Formats: sequence, C-alpha cells, structure tokens
Amino acid sequence: MIFAIIVGRKNSKGFPGKNKYKIFNHPLTFYPIKTAQSCKKIDKIFLSSDDQELLDIATNMGIETIKRPSQFAEDSTPCEIAYHHAYQEIIQTYPEPSFVVTMMCNAVTISVDAINRGITLLQNNPSFDSATTVSDYNMFNPTRARKIGPDGNLVPFVDLTYFSKDGNVIQDRDYYQTYFADMGCSVVRPKCLLDYDHGLPPQKWLGKKIAPIFQKYGFDIDHEADIPAAKWWLQNYWDVNDILLHE
Repeated sequence: MIFAIIVGRKNSKGFPGKNKYKIFNHPLTFYPIKTAQSCKKIDKIFLSSDDQELLDIATNMGIETIKRPSQFAEDSTPCEIAYHHAYQEIIQTYPEPSFVVTMMCNAVTISVDAINRGITLLQNNPSFDSATTVSDYNMFNPTRARKIGPDGNLVPFVDLTYFSKDGNVIQDRDYYQTYFADMGCSVVRPKCLLDYDHGLPPQKWLGKKIAPIFQKYGFDIDHEADIPAAKWWLQNYWDVNDILLHE
C-alpha cells in the first residue's frame, strides 16, 4: 500500500491563514488533497494539523485526519517531527505501507504525474531513500548568493573558488544548473519517517540518498505575493482535469 500524509499548521507569521486562503474558489489545502485523491497509486490519504478548520476541510473531502498536538505545531517545529508523529499514529491502525507520499497544505504546485514518477523512481531504484520534487532555479544559483560581511558590505555567501580554480566565475546564470527542493511532494520509504535523525538536513525526513522528481517552477506558498504565481502554475501545469479553475 501507499499512503499520503499532508501537513499544515494553524498559525503562520509570514502569511496568516495561508492554508485556507482561497484561489479559484478553493482553499490552498484543497489542491494537494485533490491531487492525492486523483492519484490511483495512493491507497489512503491523511491530513495532520492542529487547525480544526483544516481538519474539517479534509473530512469534508473524504480523507482521514490526525489531530496534531500543539507541541508539534510551533514555528520552530521541523517538518520531520510532524510527519513522524502522523506516521506513528497511522501505523497504530493500518499496516506499514511500501511508500509514503509527503505533501504540504500550502504547496499547490504538485501534479499526479510528479507523484507517479516519484513512486516509480523508488520502485525501480531500491538504493534511494526517497524522491522529491525539484525545480530549476538557475536565477538563484549559489554564485549569486550574498551575505553581509563584517564591514556591512556584500560578500559572496559561498567560497567562489569552488566554482572556478582560476578565480573566474561564469556570468551566465544557466551555466551552473541549480535545483531547489520545491516542496511539491516527496515519496519516502517508511524507515525515513521513523528514523529521521540520520537524514540529510534540512529535510531530514527524506533520508540520505534522494532522487529528483523534475517539475516546472514549483514552490510552497509563504507570502501573499506567491498567489499570482500559484494561479499561473495551476492553469498551466495542474493535471487534475475535473476541476474548473475560475474566480
């Protein structure tokens, strides 16, 4: 069996109420739930939250819910703790699945195709701990990253000699292929959720050996300014065909 766990907290300092913010007449939480429901490879779906309104949305959409304790829903709580708690609750009732698809309430840029490709990757490659969606963000490649130096000036965030032994760094942003985990979804082996301390930070629930699931311009929504981009993505890339996207 394959399970999906979707997580979302009640409070958000950067974008209060973001998980319930409506685009195309649906709260953000609707989109990962509906995508998971449209994936024929997923057998059961669970939503974990400390927000009763989110749990009600999930219940009304026909999926099971897990009430998350407040101590696991603080600003500083890492996602792996939320997934770990939810998974432990699930296996008290259900047998351990082959894979778990992890998703987030505020990550709407996820398709059925991406989930299916992630599952297939793990089925065909036993050495991988997980597969996670990534997007090409060359405009944010490490050579362009800066931090504030001791004198208040901008200095490279990373040692640029890593990119060129002769001291020259190629200015073409596409030269250094840069992928970011876009938080659309991950497909993980259960062992990663149970023993996340040995995982690769910062997303320790993904284990150590992680396969890429390539997709276009994915991201999780953390600011109201992200909403127009999310609408554009849904109109162009979402593959759940029975939903009419309109205002």
